[in-house]
This record gives sequence, C-alpha cells and structure tokens, in this order.
Amino acid sequence: MLQRIASLLRIQPPAVADEGLLFASGPTVPTDATTGYQPGCLFQHTDGGAGTVLYVNEGTNASCLFAAIAALTAAQELLLSATPGTAAASKALIVDANIDIDTIRNLGATGTLTIGDIEVTSKWDVGIAGGAIVVGDYSTPIAFGEVTEHVVGVCVHLSGSTDDDSNFIPIHGKFTTTADCAANAVAQAIYGRVDVNHDINGVYGVRGAISVGADTPAVHQAYALFGTLAMDTCSISGTGGYLAALALEVSGTTDVTGDGKVCGSRIAWGQTNAMTVETVGSMIAVASGATLDSGFRVDASGSVTNGFHSFANNGTITTGLKLESAHTNAFQFPANGTAPIAEASVTGHGGTVVQISVLVGNSQYYMLASTAPASI
Repeated sequence: MLQRIASLLRIQPPAVADEGLLFASGPTVPTDATTGYQPGCLFQHTDGGAGTVLYVNEGTNASCLFAAIAALTAAQELLLSATPGTAAASKALIVDANIDIDTIRNLGATGTLTIGDIEVTSKWDVGIAGGAIVVGDYSTPIAFGEVTEHVVGVCVHLSGSTDDDSNFIPIHGKFTTTADCAANAVAQAIYGRVDVNHDINGVYGVRGAISVGADTPAVHQAYALFGTLAMDTCSISGTGGYLAALALEVSGTTDVTGDGKVCGSRIAWGQTNAMTVETVGSMIAVASGATLDSGFRVDASGSVTNGFHSFANNGTITTGLKLESAHTNAFQFPANGTAPIAEASVTGHGGTVVQISVLVGNSQYYMLASTAPASI
C-alpha cells in the first residue's frame, strides 16, 4: 500500500524506520526543541504572513529548530542562472575560478576605480570628454615625494613592422576646430611643461630620442623632433604674427649665472666619425620651385651684439663663411650713409666709393667698395 501511494504522489517511499514527520501544517509553528520532526521537515504555517508561511526543520528529530523560508529578494533572483565568468543581461556578475569576467559592455564608476592593467582591443573613443583621462590635475599634481627610480606618468611602448606605407604612432594628439575661436585661444595637440623650483641636472619640456645602427638599418629620414606646417589660403591676424613649423621662445627678466650659455637653439654635435656623406649642423633645404626670402634672419627690436658669431674654441674652423656655386651678390649692405657704410674720400676709383667699417681684433679698419672700380 505504501509503495502504491508513493507512486501516485510521484515521490520516493519514506524510510518508515526513521521516526518523525516529513511534512506538517498548522496555525502555530512548533516550538524549538520539540520532538517528532525529521531534519528537513517542511511546516506550512496556515496562520502566517509574508515570509512566515513556510518553515524547514534545521534541527533534529529529538530537538527541532524550524527556520522561516523567505521568498527570494530581487538581488537573489539575479543570481539564478548566472554563469560564472560571463556577464549576461539582467543577471548578477559572478567571477570565475580565475577571478575573471568577460563580455561586460559598459562599466561606469562615480568613485575611485583601481585597476592593475588595461587592455584595449578596439577603439577607445566613445565618451572621452574634457578631462576624462587625467593623471593628476592641471593645477594640482600627484605627489610622489622623493623617488629613487624613473617615474613615468603615461607609458606607451609598442613594437612591430610594416610592409606598406603605414605609420607607427604610439601617441597621436589631434584637435580640429569647429568654429572661429576667441582672439587669444590656442590649440595644442601635445603640450609639455616642467616647473622647476629646486636644483636639478636636466629639464626637457618635450624630448625626442632616436637610436639608429644596432642592425645597420637603411633609413631615409630620422628626426628626433619633426614639425610640419601645411599652408592653404590663410592670413596672419594682427601685427607681428608668425607661421612656423618650429617656434622657440626665451623670456625672462632675471640674470642667469654660472659657466655656460643661454640659447634660443642649441645643436650639440658629438659625432666623431668623418663621415662619407656631408655633415651639417643646421640645414635649410629649399625645394625646386619654392621661394624663400631669407635662409637666416635676425630681427632686432632690442640689442644684439653679434648677428653671426663663429668661434673656434678648442678646434679649428677652416672657413668662417663659404659661398658655393653661383650667387648674384656675396653681400648686401644698407644704403650709403647708414652704418657701417659711409662715403669715402679716395682717389683712383671712379663712381661712388664707400668705406665699410670692420674690426680686426679690436682695431678699426675699413674696406672700400666702388660703383666703378679702377683696374688694379
């Protein structure tokens, strides 16, 4: 009979040798330590309310301990069918055995987010707003204190090769204007700045370094610092404006002491090999068909001691000034009567004769020039 009833109820026949009830009901939950209820016995509280209508015995047959079985909370329901290590819509996030989780679409944070490493496999561009990626603040730095190793705020280190015209660009800064800007507005793709208020050996606002030669590579161009100015139709606004691929500015009002030079531009040539190719400290290349007014120019609104100064410190300068190939004029001086040009009273020459003031050592000398020199 017992087997037949269990089959009809689709349950396993209970072990009749085990004393105690498996199911019970009533208006009053059995008092703790009451006997006669098997561990796991379900009690239906017919006079219960929300969260108190179903109980389970967590005690023993000799001493019951019924605990209420509450309905799942919304948070607990999110745990149902959640797959460890994989994010799914409207499910809880559960990490896998490696404490990893994948397929998260968007992740937002309003507080501090501490991350060991970041791997970006696609573009990282959606949602980047002003100051969205900041190391420190423009006015308030991250204080490292005294350091004994290199401190790098942002490091991008890539390697690879290309068999086409692709470019390797570890850091790309670009800004595109969308409308006319205010009079003093400035756009800067990359800006480097160092504030020095204490002793330090070297300071570089922007530094570029290239190492060439480990495997004897063939290189067409190598520039530690490269600037390009591409011009279409435009105008220079205001007075005293400039367009330049590279601009250097030195400003200040205080004295600088010590053993050295203050330079607007410094080229330190340390190559000791007398190379097969020609070597040039500074070169201006004018393309075929292009026009250039001056290869080198000094505009002085203040005081300039030497417009051009060639100094053989511990070496030898073979030629102070070299003019090669055809030049229409070797020099152009200001008009007669403007220093260092003055009219000269000499005989033996036709036309107008002027004297050009020169210093030999610290002694005054003059060179003569005539519009119709006589034969010597």
